[in-house]
Amino acid sequence: MIKKPSKSIKKPPKVPKLGEIWDIDLRGNVGHEQGNVRPALVIAIHPQTKLATIIPLTSQTDAARFPYTLMIKKTTSSGLTTDSVVMIFQLRSCSYDRLQAKRGDLEKSIFIQVKTLVKQYLSL
Repeated sequence: MIKKPSKSIKKPPKVPKLGEIWDIDLRGNVGHEQGNVRPALVIAIHPQTKLATIIPLTSQTDAARFPYTLMIKKTTSSGLTTDSVVMIFQLRSCSYDRLQAKRGDLEKSIFIQVKTLVKQYLSL
């Protein structure tokens, strides 16, 4: 008996790394939570449970008026198409299954600024 090739193409596993920016599906939001598919910054990973701690980004630059935000400029390395605001106060963990596609990497010096704001926000 001849075995037919599988029609399904196996996708490579989504394994985020610290400082990466991914398009992430945050549909199912409630209240003021960020929703829809949007870029988000990975700030922590828990590979055993396949959870990533992320911070959503918004292209609505007026969001920078809120405390615990950071404006970042679009760059080719980040994969962002517009200047965006990192909203530290929207910090959350989510399944790797919500990850859609990697956009790029945040510049190391900016990632350090984000981590500092996270520590301040969490009073660490």
